[in-house]
Amino acid sequence: HKYMENKTIDRFLSKMEKDIKEGVILAPEEWISRAIKLNAFIGSEIDEPLYLIENKLAKQKAEMFKDLNMTASKANIYIEATDEFMQTKLLRAKREQVREFIKLAKKYAEAIKEEYKYTS
Repeated sequence: HKYMENKTIDRFLSKMEKDIKEGVILAPEEWISRAIKLNAFIGSEIDEPLYLIENKLAKQKAEMFKDLNMTASKANIYIEATDEFMQTKLLRAKREQVREFIKLAKKYAEAIKEEYKYTS
């Protein structure tokens, strides 16, 4: 679906997963660099599509409430059964995964720097 086209982030996370599985050692600067690059795509590949879908769903809910005289809870049930609602859940999960990666990359880089201090 057009909203789920976060190919750069998906490729990036796949590469990182592969590097980790293969035991690739990265310098602290590389971890920070990767986190910065990944962060750069959150807006265009996750947040923007998420907000567009949420806005579309909110408009649908308003129409159901106004034009079809549905209760808010009944409209919510219909909205939550849509593919678009599922996409919002998937985008939120992806956003959380990216944010967690960025946080861990920063901590890992700091830990590596500390280790270099004591081994140098």
